[in-house]
Parts: sequence; C-alpha cells; structure tokens
Amino acid sequence: MTETIETLAQALEDGASADIWYDAEYFADNGAHEAIVVTKSAMREATRVLREMNAFRSMIARMTCDGEEDEEGNAFAAGYEDSVATLNTLIEKARALTVVGHGHEDG
Repeated sequence: MTETIETLAQALEDGASADIWYDAEYFADNGAHEAIVVTKSAMREATRVLREMNAFRSMIARMTCDGEEDEEGNAFAAGYEDSVATLNTLIEKARALTVVGHGHEDG
C-alpha cells in the first residue's frame, strides 16, 4: 500500500467537495446530476469508513498471541488490506468520473 489510510480518506473528502464536478443542473442533465450526487455520497461514506478503519489499525498489532501468528488477526489484517485496496480502486474510479464530467462541461 503506497498511500496511508488518512491520505486516501483526504483524497476522497477532497474529491467529494471539489469544485470540478460537471454542472449537470446547469446543462439540465438529470441523469448525470443523479450520478454525481450518488458518487459524492459514496465518496463521503467511504471517507467515513476509511477513517473508522484507521482507528482500528492498532487492533491488528494486538491480534498476536505471545509473538505467534494469530489466525483471527491474520484474517482481520488480510480483510483490512483488501478493503483498503478496494477503496483505493474506488478513489481512482471517482477521480476518473470527475475528469470525464469536467471535460464534458467544457465540450
């Protein structure tokens, strides 16, 4: 993982509040407007989840037993890393949507 969880959360938060979204209302494009609202809501929810995950990071370190690997801890850590990877992918897709929307506005 190249980015920290807080960095990812901040990117989501910035994207959701950025002033680069396609102005669907101005162009009377209701379908795009609805998609943007849904995307921004999802980004805000993902930000909340990501920050919540960050609060649980210390749990991973505590889920070992006398220096031995703990099966439950390993499963939690693997799920945690998978979740971060999934959110990272969602961030990239959301960024791509903002670029497409913004480009459409200019065209």
